[in-house]
Amino acid sequence: MSSASISDMATPDEIDIVRDLLRQYVHWLFDSFPDQTEDLRSYFSPERVQAALDEVSTKFILPDGLALIARSGGQPVGCVLAYTLEPGIAEMKRLFVMPSARGKGLGRTLVAAIGTRLVQEWSRLATAQCGSTPPFF
Repeated sequence: MSSASISDMATPDEIDIVRDLLRQYVHWLFDSFPDQTEDLRSYFSPERVQAALDEVSTKFILPDGLALIARSGGQPVGCVLAYTLEPGIAEMKRLFVMPSARGKGLGRTLVAAIGTRLVQEWSRLATAQCGSTPPFF
C-alpha cells in the first residue's frame, strides 16, 4: 500500500501542479506508445490538450468537480479528477501516476480516495472514462 499523502487541489499552485501532471501524462503516452503516434497526435492535438488543461481550474473544483493530488516525499507524483455528470452521478477521469511512483499501490489509493470523496460530496454512482488504446486521458 502506498504511503503517499492525498490532498484536494485547492490553490492556484495546485491547479498548476495538476496541469503539469497531465502534461507529463501526454508526454509519457507518446514515449510509451511510439507505434501509435498518429492516433495520439489526432487525439491529443495541441488544441485538445490545451482545452483539457484549461478546464482543470473550472470543471474539477467543488461543488461540481474534484481533483486530488498524490504526493510522495512532498513531491507531486499523481492525480485523479472527477466531475458531476448529473445529480448523484459523477465521472472519474484523468488518473495518472508518474512512472517513478508506480508499483506501490498509489493508483489504487487515488481511486479509493476519490471514490470516498465522491460519495461524501455528492454522488451515489461514479463512472470511469476508459479508452482501449492508448490509455485514457
